[in-house]
Amino acid sequence: MSLITSTGHFIDLQLFANDIQLVNIKVYNILGEKKLSLWEELKKGENNLVINVSDLAKGTYRITISYLNEKLKEERFTLY
Repeated sequence: MSLITSTGHFIDLQLFANDIQLVNIKVYNILGEKKLSLWEELKKGENNLVINVSDLAKGTYRITISYLNEKLKEERFTLY
């Protein structure tokens, strides 16, 4: 469902949706503390989202993408 690319202060998410849907994107640090939460509306087909993570400290994070309280995807990324 997604491909995450970290470019310093931003992460790029490439998501595919079968229909218009509202997804919840959450970012957690290595300790499991939620550091970012936002809602994004996806259009049908390919979607490219750019998320600003410049307020986050360097380190490893886990991002989850949920739709209707069901986790669709979970991945890790590292900010350098």
